[in-house]
Order: sequence, then structure tokens, then C-alpha cells
Amino acid sequence: MSRADNKDAKLMEQQGAVMSYLEDLLLEVPETVPDEIPDNVITAFPQQSEPAQQAQPDLATDKEENLEQAQTKPKVKGAPDWAEQEFQCLMFKVVGISLAVPLVKLNGVIPWDNSLTPMPGHSAAFLGLLRHLGQNVKIMDTAQVILPQAQLQQVATAEERINKIMLMDEGRWGLACDDIGEVITLQAQDVRWRTEAGRRPWLAGTISERLCALLDTDVMARILTEGA
Repeated sequence: MSRADNKDAKLMEQQGAVMSYLEDLLLEVPETVPDEIPDNVITAFPQQSEPAQQAQPDLATDKEENLEQAQTKPKVKGAPDWAEQEFQCLMFKVVGISLAVPLVKLNGVIPWDNSLTPMPGHSAAFLGLLRHLGQNVKIMDTAQVILPQAQLQQVATAEERINKIMLMDEGRWGLACDDIGEVITLQAQDVRWRTEAGRRPWLAGTISERLCALLDTDVMARILTEGA
């Protein structure tokens, strides 16, 4: 086998591993359904149980209130408070895997900078400190958190693949990624939200139509702090 064929075979093997891992991600979170509609949400106008000749409240006002209540969307199980209304997410890629982060948690995106200050003795996910706008930003290699150890051995170094850094928590820390994609608009029901602990605590849920995973940035921050 030629060197070119060898390279192509290795690339196909890596792509196959990525697809297999992505499918595993999408299957980890079961499909969720809305919680039961609360008792105070009326789904139909009540039938009059009292004789028509008896005094009745203002029916026009009652019908308007009942209609508003009927149109109230039930809360989707597992969805955080910021997802109760329509929300936006930024798509990005890490070693070929599509991920998303809620814009409400994002403070900006900056180019990758090789001038990070290394911090020996920390976890592999902690790439170092970046001086930005007068403060030291802790930079996390997203791939080191989301990928299993077996696949990490086949991944290029951070310097070879990372192009962007997404800033979180008022710029105190950042997620390093390979590429930035589009901004998408979602409703809570568009996401399969995690409702129970699993193998991947950083996984907030999955967006099946986009074949991507939604990150829980609060958990990512905790991983960075505890594992640094």
C-alpha cells in the first residue's frame, strides 16, 4: 500500500470513529416529553354546570383568560430556565464532531493564540492561561473533555487543529475549538435534554435534527476548575 493510500485509510478510519461516537452521543439522551400540564392550565372552556339564569361572572373576560392559559406551553422536562423561551446557539466543531453552545452563556469568540502560558501539573484539558483584555483567561481543550481516551490518541495536537476560542463567564475561561459555524434558533422541544446523570456530565442534551450535542457550560467550567 502506498503512503497516500495509507493516509486515506487512516483518515477514513478516523471519520468512521467520529461518526460512531456522534451516534453514541445522540443515543445517550432519551427522547423527552413535556411535563404534565399543571392544574391551573385549562385546555378547554369549562361547560356551565349552573343554570343559565343564575348570575355568572364576566364570560368574555373568563374566555380570554382561559384561552391564554390554554396557549401556555408546558415546560419541557430537563430544560434550563434560559431555554423556556426561544433561544440561540452557536454551532462549532471539534475534531469533526458538531457541537453547540447557548449564546446566553457566550461572551465572545477570539482567534487562537499560541502565546498561552503553560501551567505544568494541570490536567491535559487545561491548555494554559491567555492574557486577554487585562485578565488571565483559562483555556480548555474541548476535545480532551468530550472524547474517550482511545480516540484522543489519534487526535492532532491543539496547536495543529485549534483555530478559535469561545469566551465564557465574563471572559474568565474559554473553550478552544477547531472551527466556528452558524448561529441557530431553537425551542426547548427541539432538544433532547438530559434528565439523569450519565457518562458525559458535560452533555446538556442533543439536537437530533442538527446531529450535534449541546454543551452544559456550567459543568464544563466545573470540570476546568476541579481538574485544573
